[in-house]
Amino acid sequence: RRQGYYPTGRLLAMAQRIARSDPILEKVGPTLAALRDAVTETVVLGKLAPDGNVIYLEVMPSPHPISYVADPGTQRHPHSNSLGKALLSLLSEEDRRKLLCSRKLERFNERTLVTLEDIEKEIAHSRERGWFQNMGESMPDVAGIAWPLHITGGEYAVSIAGPLYRIEAQMQTLAQQLRVACQVMEQRQQPVARTPAPTTL
Repeated sequence: RRQGYYPTGRLLAMAQRIARSDPILEKVGPTLAALRDAVTETVVLGKLAPDGNVIYLEVMPSPHPISYVADPGTQRHPHSNSLGKALLSLLSEEDRRKLLCSRKLERFNERTLVTLEDIEKEIAHSRERGWFQNMGESMPDVAGIAWPLHITGGEYAVSIAGPLYRIEAQMQTLAQQLRVACQVMEQRQQPVARTPAPTTL
């Protein structure tokens, strides 16, 4: 009773099973893989967990020997993560403030945004710019760009992550490929209109 609980590898395995059980993966998996093959960087699908953290539902690893590595079930802070910023942008300003005020906005380094004002400015700028980013804000020399995704009534986000020097060098090109992939996934979930059969008199 006095020693409490210790998180073992079984906890990670359980989180991975929970993440992979999301039915959305069957619908978007092929497009995520195609995006990974096109950009040759790690591609991640995530959403906000009930506790406000970002949870990785799927991770398509980069073929590069030097790359961003993560597992499905991984959780990250929303304020310092590209997926987190994209997902925060889907909330109303009031809900966003409630979520961020309910948790400690940890400063990982001098690049980390830790005030509500700075985060709001970054989200507004990211909407206009066309991508949400994490340029070494949580881990040095690691970068990610993300874009929100609406599928089957759910709110998700997709990110491209890798070494800072590779992501930064082709930011706009990667962002365009990311937005196109998200658009394709959303369009594939739209019901197809059927032309009514002609009436025979």
